[in-house]
Parts: sequence; structure tokens; C-alpha cells
Amino acid sequence: MIATPQPWVSGSRAAARAIGTAIIRGSFGEGDRLPLEAELAAMFSVSRNTLREAMRLLVAKGMVEVAPRRGTKVLPSERWNALDIELIEWSTGPAGTDPAFMREILRVRAMLEPFAAADAARNRTETQLAAIADLVARMEQAAEGEDRAASVEADLAFHLAVADAAGNRFIACIARAIMQALRTNFDALISVPGNFRRNIPNHHAVLDRVAGRDPDGARRAMEQLLRQAECDTDLMFAPAAAAQPGVGDDD
Repeated sequence: MIATPQPWVSGSRAAARAIGTAIIRGSFGEGDRLPLEAELAAMFSVSRNTLREAMRLLVAKGMVEVAPRRGTKVLPSERWNALDIELIEWSTGPAGTDPAFMREILRVRAMLEPFAAADAARNRTETQLAAIADLVARMEQAAEGEDRAASVEADLAFHLAVADAAGNRFIACIARAIMQALRTNFDALISVPGNFRRNIPNHHAVLDRVAGRDPDGARRAMEQLLRQAECDTDLMFAPAAAAQPGVGDDD
């Protein structure tokens, strides 16, 4: 099998990713001063020029601030750009599936996606509707073939297509960040037997209401879809919670 070529990444972006990931994992904590430039460049095997460009990228993401004669300080995570696609990749890729992270995302989805579905029912074009319908069909095909990778891609693309059909560039932008954050976690979620197939009828319901130009129905259908996703998420994390000391033990 021929390996899929990986996209080229500049040295500064690779350095920013390495340093950013170290910050996310706690190697450098909130309020910490990063090592001096020469030491940090040696630590990550990059030139000083590459390191400076990497620092500019991290400053733009809200992760660090650079002050003359005071060095570079790690900022609180509350100040990080939560919608930055690269930062999301760094947070979710190496760290795996995190229950608190997933529940935060579900909360944001509950506030956004039902109203996006309602606007999609009002504003969608026939081309956009056909794209949503095609993705539901692809979800069914992936479920039949037990193709996990195709299931993830079709499910994520469905939600992006609904957001695009809403006709609001800000909804679409936020939805893309959310779906990127979910990508790693979706794979774990649908690995639980029955999770993916169980929620396909709810995707059909959203499609039907969007097709029928029924905003209230589309909103309710998406709410039901997300309730099922929340139940599936709780089910996925139940074994880990039960394994923790004191969880589920009798007094």
C-alpha cells in the first residue's frame, strides 16, 4: 500500500506546535517564563530565527506574551484562542479523548447547532439540500460497511453542511472549529458498538425538516440528535468513570 504523503509544515509552525503542545501538556505552566531564546532554540533543535517566528504564532494564538527584558510568559488557558484550528489539533490529537472537553463541546453544540438547523430550513438552496442528503446516504453506507473512517468523515461533513446552509458565515466558522475539535473524539465515540448506527435516524429527521423548510422542526430534530450524542458520550465514558477509585463504591 502506498503511504499517503503528509502535508508540508514549515519549521516555524513545527516549532510552534512542539512548544504549544508542551504548554498544553503542562511542561510549561500558566505564568511560567519560558527558557531564554538560546536555551529554548536548543531544546527544540531550531534556529533562533525559526524560534522567533514560532513565538509570533503562539502570541497570535493567545498562548504566550513576550515582553522586552522580561522574557516570554505562558498565559492562562482562558486567554487562548479556543477557535484556532491548529490549537484545537494540538489539544485533541496527542491528548486523546477527554470527558470534560467533550462535555464543553456538547454544551456549545447545543447552543449553536439547533438554531443553525432552523436557519438551514429557512435559507438552504437545492444544491445545499442535495449535499446534506448525500451525506446522510454516505453515513448509511459507512454504517453498512462498518467503515469507521468513512463514518467519521460523513458525520462531521453533515454538520458542516447544515451550518453552511444556515447562510451565516459566523455560524459556519464556529462549526468548523467545533468539528475539528470533535474529529479525534468522534472516532472514539463511534467505536462503541451501536453508537453511530443508533443516531442515523436523527440525522434523517434533520434532513427531512430542512427539506420541508420547517425551522421549528429542524431545531427540534437537531436537539434530539444532540441529546442522543450526549447519551452516547456518557455511555462511552461510563467504564472509565466506574474504574476510578471510589466511583460506584458503596458507602
